[in-house]
Formats: sequence, C-alpha cells, structure tokens
Amino acid sequence: MVVSALVAGGTAHAGSSRVGVAVIVLCHGHYDLLHVGHVRHLEAAKVVAGKGGGVVVSLTAGKFMSKPGHPIFTDQERLDMVRALRCVDHASIVYSSGPYEAIDQVNPDIYVKGREYEGRLPEEDYCIQRGIKVVFLGEKLFGSTRLKSLLPVP
Repeated sequence: MVVSALVAGGTAHAGSSRVGVAVIVLCHGHYDLLHVGHVRHLEAAKVVAGKGGGVVVSLTAGKFMSKPGHPIFTDQERLDMVRALRCVDHASIVYSSGPYEAIDQVNPDIYVKGREYEGRLPEEDYCIQRGIKVVFLGEKLFGSTRLKSLLPVP
C-alpha cells in the first residue's frame, strides 16, 4: 500500500511525515456491496479530517475475507467504487486479514470505524499505543449483510 499522494516529507504527529495534509484519517474494511451506510461513514470521516485533511481507505483483499459468500465484487471493482467517492483522497487494497499493515504504513492521526465496533475493536489498543486517536462514527443504518439478504439467491 503506497499513499504517496498524502504521505511524504514534513511532519504531523509522532513518527509521521507528510506534505500538505493537516490530518490523515484511515478507514479500513471490506467495502463489499458498497451502500449508503458506507458513503455516510466516509463522508463523516472527511469531516473529522477537517480542512486540508485527507481520508485514506484500506480495503481487505478478497482472499482474506472470512464472511461466507464474500467478496461479491472483485478487489478492483471495490477499489474503483471507493475511489469514485469525492470524500476519499486515497484508497488501496491491503493483502492481509486485518488493518495492522495499513495502520503501520499510513500512520494516520485518526483511525475511524463505525459505532457498531465500539467496545469490540481488536485494533483499538494497537492504534492507541501508537498515538493514533480512534473515533467511532454515526449509527449503524444499513449493513451489507442485510443488503445481501435482499438479493435473489443464484
């Protein structure tokens, strides 16, 4: 994962370096069956980043997804959908089962997840130990599992 568009020389928080970006917010997930809940989450992450801040999205590669029947879309299709959102400044596929590689490479100021992960986020302590603020946004309005249940069975 390379975030050269956001990460370069200059300084931000401890151990982080970047040019022209005040705050980097990292959002990580599958983003399979992209829906309005995802879009609102990423738009809210852009607000958290503030003026001059950037939103980086890391997507778990399909071969590392453990949900039955996923991915529905290929890695490239999911990447294209997320990159098409105006609120996203950079998106990449992460070839591991969790967000740790992306957290280490991006070294964001803020790591954002949906409110439904509050109190049960394995990577929360990992972020806090690195000086990365963890923020839980919004309410769970519509999930991919529900959306998938509405689709006809092939």
